[in-house]
Amino acid sequence: MIRLIPIVLLVILGASCKSKTRFELIQSSASGIVFNNLMTNTDSINVLDVENIYNGGGIGVGDFNGDGLTDIYFTGNMVPNKMYLNTGNFIFKDVTGQAKVTGEGRWARGVSVIDINNDGKLDIYVSASLSQDAKKRENLLYVNKGNDNDGTPVFENLATEYGLADTAHSTMAAFFDYDNDGDLDMYLLNNEIVKHESPNTFRRQLNNREHPNTDKFFRNDWSDSLNHGVYKDVSAEAGVTIEGYGHGVNIVDINLDGWKDVYVTNDFLSPNLLYINQKNGTFKNEINSYFKHTAENAMGQDVIDINNDGLADIIELDMNPEDNYRKKMMMNPIGYQRYTNNDYYKYQYQYVRNVLQINQGPMVFQNDSIGHPV
Repeated sequence: MIRLIPIVLLVILGASCKSKTRFELIQSSASGIVFNNLMTNTDSINVLDVENIYNGGGIGVGDFNGDGLTDIYFTGNMVPNKMYLNTGNFIFKDVTGQAKVTGEGRWARGVSVIDINNDGKLDIYVSASLSQDAKKRENLLYVNKGNDNDGTPVFENLATEYGLADTAHSTMAAFFDYDNDGDLDMYLLNNEIVKHESPNTFRRQLNNREHPNTDKFFRNDWSDSLNHGVYKDVSAEAGVTIEGYGHGVNIVDINLDGWKDVYVTNDFLSPNLLYINQKNGTFKNEINSYFKHTAENAMGQDVIDINNDGLADIIELDMNPEDNYRKKMMMNPIGYQRYTNNDYYKYQYQYVRNVLQINQGPMVFQNDSIGHPV
């Protein structure tokens, strides 16, 4: 009988291996979601003239009409944005026109879903870019005015009233309470490709807000006359001054001091940034203290405790091809001169690789190479 136990266990294990948990693809014909961020090259808009036209749009999810179901909002570049209300059973209804959230012709990128005025209804912030007309680059703040008689949420663009109609070439925005005063402040990630400027040439990194692709920071100040917060650009005051071709931003209390910090992934040579909250209304970039190296052409990123040790880990993606041949073809030459330039210009060491940064916790000894101070 005892001899049969291993055989029985093997049979059970073999049977269990066949039943895999997986996702099921729901066709657009069934879901009703037919959004397509279709790109059409022209003489003036193409990848040769505008390097980052294929950076894409964004997706925001939330219960916009308060019915307990998660809805979806897509942003488009050459096509209008789309809002799909969830009607249940993975079936969605396009209510974009009725909800008044078409995007107003913007080349839209990231989208943030937040309750900007604490009224219990979800609002939408859309980052805009690319257009040479600053008016067409004004970011949008769609404030939820409540449902109409059909149960469809109706929005109004109040970006100017809230001080958020910024015209930088925005990638995305992150809303969070940086000064622990109970309201949402905002970090705006920017990415502007400047003509006749090579983003992969070593030079002195600009850190005094002199470059147009420098990110911005907005503090939320209460307005008695408007009865809601108004956002003020305090970038220089807050220490958000370093240039970078921003692709991703995440908010995390990385040193567990009760104050939110900001991690930014930048494209090309521009190093990633880790703005540590100084608890006095300012940030300080301490990337070199926390990381030995990062991804070079850093794209998207996420922050998660991947090993359940209570510390925030970071995954960042690079322009890293799947097969080895293309990986070698796209790899920048990494020689002695490159390391010398990194040191001379005080750039972070960067490699064309997807990078998983495992948080090692605070520095324990004085000679520890990385980690936040005890």
